[in-house]
Amino acid sequence: MHGEHRRIKFLFAFVINLFIVSALAGSAVAAIVYESTTNANTGNATLSIPAPSNIEEGDLLIANFCQDGYSGNGPSCDGWTELSSVDLWPGDPNKQPKRGSVLYKVAGASDEITTAYQFTISGTTDGEVDEFIGFISRFSGVDTTTPFDAVGTHQVTPCYTLYVTAPGITTVTNNAMVLFLVQQGDEDPFYDFGWQTTNLGSLSEIFDQYQRDSVGLGAAIAIMPSAGATGDGSAMFGDGTDPNPTAQPPTNAGILVALREAPSTPTSIPTLSEWGMIIFALLMAGTAFVVIRRRHISA
Repeated sequence: MHGEHRRIKFLFAFVINLFIVSALAGSAVAAIVYESTTNANTGNATLSIPAPSNIEEGDLLIANFCQDGYSGNGPSCDGWTELSSVDLWPGDPNKQPKRGSVLYKVAGASDEITTAYQFTISGTTDGEVDEFIGFISRFSGVDTTTPFDAVGTHQVTPCYTLYVTAPGITTVTNNAMVLFLVQQGDEDPFYDFGWQTTNLGSLSEIFDQYQRDSVGLGAAIAIMPSAGATGDGSAMFGDGTDPNPTAQPPTNAGILVALREAPSTPTSIPTLSEWGMIIFALLMAGTAFVVIRRRHISA
């Protein structure tokens, strides 16, 4: 009797496990992850930035730039797409020309072995460019077909204020990564705790670079678990000067974007032939059970 009970328990556990495995054969979620950043600066019209380490096909690369001395065009590079570019001294030819730009690229197979990217400002010469700085950040788990869940307005902000601001965006999918990118026409560092949006609260700084008496860059991120409005963004500078918006024309710019999470990837489920083998195994187990049961009754 005890042997029969053990056999029944074994068969019951086998069937239950089979159904559990089938039920779990669904989708695997790929969360967005900030991986790494590289940066460089030069006084020429061509800037070489090292490729972030361990790039994999499908990663999203985002490049942030600020240039001083020429504002007619932003930088470009083969295979990269301009997301936004703004003049930091709009409408005032008497001021030192500066420009902020954001480019992006979905990594392909060749990017896995790329060691550096060459960005060039067209329409100018090395002599016109006083400072050209940029950084590249790598993100994994981003939708390669629609990498951006939302893209905000690239807004300039008065120089010598304590903050640079960016209009809020509204995400349309859950678990988007909000990215706040800033180009600074001054030379002040950002406070690590000074990045925020109205609804998300604090953002985590991932990069901060500035060149003395010239230009600066910064970026911060936060995951937004549920789709909705971020509220306006603001980043705080570290110079502590008294805000005076009328003292200088706009020289800083900021933009909020949201990266869309990659769609879930179906896990492997049994093929038709595999289901046939499973059913056959169940039938064999059932037959064995019946035979054992009958022998027990006969005994």
